[in-house]
Amino acid sequence: MENLRARCNASFRETARSDTHLAPPLLARPDPVTGRIRKQTYGAWMGKLFRVLARLKRVRGTWLDPFGYTRERAMERRLITDYEATVGGLLATLNSANYDVTAEIAALPAQMRGYGPVKAANVARAKEREAGLLADFQSKTAHAVRATPLKVSDSGATLASSHDLSE
Repeated sequence: MENLRARCNASFRETARSDTHLAPPLLARPDPVTGRIRKQTYGAWMGKLFRVLARLKRVRGTWLDPFGYTRERAMERRLITDYEATVGGLLATLNSANYDVTAEIAALPAQMRGYGPVKAANVARAKEREAGLLADFQSKTAHAVRATPLKVSDSGATLASSHDLSE
């Protein structure tokens, strides 16, 4: 942070004002028209607060984490549990016919980006896509009478050989 400040001071006059625009989940209020949380402007003093928050990094995920109780964090924890259950169930019937669909389902969390309403919209789109892909997976699994099973390991999935199947 200090390095950034020094570079900015070298490029601009030192009296330039530095503002930070944030929508902190515990302080921000929603816009009465759109319902989205409004960003607020904070002065240079936020740099000191950011340094304090950086030192408190070790409390993240513990009962001391004040942001851990927000609806968004609860949703994130639920998404992790759902993902583990979904992928675990898919791996039990993974074969060459449904491999591509399984890989696409496994990649869906990469689309769940952002914060607040942006993240909520991205999660809704990804969950809608997941429902369609799961239906496709079921269809491919049901129609794959003689599909080649896949051997799953920590290094990835590979086609199982007849030797692997006899073990």
